[in-house]
Amino acid sequence: MKKSFILASGSPRRRELLSCIVPDFEIKVSDVDETPIEGTPEEICRDLSIRKGMAVFDSLDGEEKAAKVVISSDTSVWFNGVMYNKPTCCSDAKRMLRELSGNTHEVLTGYAVITAADGATFDNRGKAISQIGAGADSQPNVKVNAGVVVTKVTFAKLTDEEIDEYVASKDPLDKAGAYGIQGVFRKHIEGISGNYDAVVGLPCAALYEALKAEELL
Repeated sequence: MKKSFILASGSPRRRELLSCIVPDFEIKVSDVDETPIEGTPEEICRDLSIRKGMAVFDSLDGEEKAAKVVISSDTSVWFNGVMYNKPTCCSDAKRMLRELSGNTHEVLTGYAVITAADGATFDNRGKAISQIGAGADSQPNVKVNAGVVVTKVTFAKLTDEEIDEYVASKDPLDKAGAYGIQGVFRKHIEGISGNYDAVVGLPCAALYEALKAEELL
């Protein structure tokens, strides 16, 4: 049976990138707890990617679980061992940009491809039949292919006026690290080492290979 796809994200940037790989897909977003686990940046990013996808997969009924592929992603910015999340306000965005100014940081983008395992069966509520009565952490009927792509991004030195102008546009307020590489801020990017799509929000090359490996394309 050919499966159809769900993107577990409301990001227009991820939607545009996924359309380059999969022309047709649904959008389902969950309010999953994004509190980071203890671990390395790669472990945190991978865990959040899986958590987002599993929240959507768990919400599906049995028929949907068998027929759908859930794709999820998470992007985080790291500098000097500190994670830079989405800014909480304009002053927080200005602080981040001042700290990243003239420096090289890392952008970690995780991805997860979540499907029902081969031969898995579910009841009409979406509960795996072989799991009824099993512990909450038991997921033998779910297959997850996940990974993390790391890209280094170097900012030019920013003036206070350039920071103020960019933050006034409101563009950085919904983005990890308080900037979007694909927008007007691109004039301040001196260079990148790695995958551009991953910095935008979805590592297309890695995701494409994962979908091929699972024979989903």
